Amino acid sequence: MEAIPYKYAGMFLANVSESLNVRAEANKDSELLGKLYPGDGGDVLERGASWSKIKSGNLVGYVKNEFIYFEEDIEAHETEFERSVAT
Repeated sequence: MEAIPYKYAGMFLANVSESLNVRAEANKDSELLGKLYPGDGGDVLERGASWSKIKSGNLVGYVKNEFIYFEEDIEAHETEFERSVAT
Protein backbone atom coordinates (compact mmCIF):
# COMPACT_ATOMS: atom_id res chain seq x y z
CA MET A 1 0.00 0.00 0.00
CA GLU A 2 1.35 3.43 -0.98
CA ALA A 3 1.84 6.09 1.68
CA ILE A 4 -0.50 9.08 1.44
CA PRO A 5 1.45 12.34 1.01
CA TYR A 6 1.33 14.61 4.03
CA LYS A 7 -1.14 17.51 3.66
CA TYR A 8 1.58 20.17 4.06
CA ALA A 9 4.56 18.30 2.64
CA GLY A 10 7.43 20.65 1.79
CA MET A 11 5.66 23.74 3.12
CA PHE A 12 6.19 26.27 5.92
CA LEU A 13 4.29 29.01 7.79
CA ALA A 14 5.87 32.09 9.36
CA ASN A 15 5.64 31.83 13.16
CA VAL A 16 6.09 35.49 14.11
CA SER A 17 4.01 38.22 15.74
CA GLU A 18 5.24 41.04 13.47
CA SER A 19 7.53 40.08 10.57
CA LEU A 20 10.21 37.62 9.47
CA ASN A 21 13.28 38.73 7.52
CA VAL A 22 14.15 36.79 4.39
CA ARG A 23 17.89 36.96 3.68
CA ALA A 24 20.05 36.39 0.59
CA GLU A 25 22.29 33.99 2.53
CA ALA A 26 21.91 31.90 5.67
CA ASN A 27 23.13 34.53 8.15
CA LYS A 28 21.65 37.56 9.90
CA ASP A 29 24.12 39.99 8.34
CA SER A 30 23.22 39.00 4.79
CA GLU A 31 21.24 41.29 2.46
CA LEU A 32 17.56 41.64 3.39
CA LEU A 33 15.48 40.49 0.42
CA GLY A 34 12.03 40.91 1.93
CA LYS A 35 9.74 40.18 4.84
CA LEU A 36 7.05 37.66 5.64
CA TYR A 37 4.19 38.32 8.03
CA PRO A 38 2.24 36.16 10.51
CA GLY A 39 0.71 33.22 8.69
CA ASP A 40 2.57 33.83 5.42
CA GLY A 41 3.91 30.63 3.98
CA GLY A 42 5.32 28.87 0.99
CA ASP A 43 7.65 26.07 0.02
CA VAL A 44 10.79 24.86 1.75
CA LEU A 45 13.45 24.48 -0.94
CA GLU A 46 16.30 23.36 1.37
CA ARG A 47 15.91 22.55 5.05
CA GLY A 48 19.03 23.23 7.10
CA ALA A 49 19.94 22.84 10.75
CA SER A 50 19.50 26.55 11.62
CA TRP A 51 18.43 28.25 8.39
CA SER A 52 16.25 27.07 5.53
CA LYS A 53 15.89 28.26 1.96
CA ILE A 54 12.27 29.10 1.19
CA LYS A 55 10.08 30.37 -1.63
CA SER A 56 7.00 32.47 -0.98
CA GLY A 57 5.49 33.93 -4.13
CA ASN A 58 8.40 35.51 -6.04
CA LEU A 59 10.53 35.81 -2.89
CA VAL A 60 13.33 33.23 -2.54
CA GLY A 61 15.80 33.38 0.33
CA TYR A 62 16.78 32.14 3.76
CA VAL A 63 14.91 32.29 7.07
CA LYS A 64 15.84 31.17 10.60
CA ASN A 65 14.15 27.87 11.42
CA GLU A 66 13.12 29.07 14.87
CA PHE A 67 10.67 31.49 13.24
CA ILE A 68 8.79 29.07 10.99
CA TYR A 69 6.56 26.06 11.35
CA PHE A 70 7.59 23.19 9.11
CA GLU A 71 5.16 20.79 7.44
CA GLU A 72 4.86 18.54 10.49
CA ASP A 73 3.84 21.45 12.74
CA ILE A 74 1.56 23.43 10.44
CA GLU A 75 -1.61 21.43 10.99
CA ALA A 76 -1.36 21.84 14.77
CA HIS A 77 -1.11 25.63 14.37
CA GLU A 78 -3.11 26.37 11.22
CA THR A 79 -6.12 27.77 13.09
CA GLU A 80 -3.91 30.46 14.64
CA PHE A 81 -3.49 31.92 11.17
CA GLU A 82 -7.00 31.73 9.74
CA ARG A 83 -7.86 35.07 8.24
CA SER A 84 -11.23 36.74 8.23
CA VAL A 85 -12.56 37.80 4.87
CA ALA A 86 -15.06 40.65 4.65
CA THR A 87 -17.91 40.38 2.18
